[in-house]
Amino acid sequence: MDEKQFVNLVVVNESKLARYGWYYLKNIDDVNDTLQDLFVRLWKMRFTLANYDSVLALSMTMMRNMCFDKLRKQKGLVNLSIDQLPDIIDFPPNENQSTEITKLYLEINKLTGLQKEIITLKDIEGYDYQEICQILDLEIGAVRTNLCRARQKIRDRIIKNRENGR
Repeated sequence: MDEKQFVNLVVVNESKLARYGWYYLKNIDDVNDTLQDLFVRLWKMRFTLANYDSVLALSMTMMRNMCFDKLRKQKGLVNLSIDQLPDIIDFPPNENQSTEITKLYLEINKLTGLQKEIITLKDIEGYDYQEICQILDLEIGAVRTNLCRARQKIRDRIIKNRENGR
């Protein structure tokens, strides 16, 4: 694989990978460092990338793991669980964002780590089930179940808040 092919296969996803890194690290310098390390690792693997079903899913998985490693080092944690991570959704309200969207993001942040991550990948980032399975190393049934439960929790909370006048 030459440099042009690598750019068309890997680097083209830079913004998605950076956004995904931001969900975890919340620091642009850390995200950029991690992204560059990821590209170096993928470049070293360039001759075997054709063996993967989805280079994007591989890249996202590697980015996720590298972010976890960085957080573990920063926090001095050996066994960091997904529930100890910062909020995945970090979209501050702005003039262009409706109150309903802001409420939805706040409800997503109240979900457990895995449900939060799956709903983010599916409903916000737009990944399909197979990609999510590859990124998170889960079976499709687990992804569908967690997504269904996450959506139901959000729906129930929003209905309850409307009934209570919030």
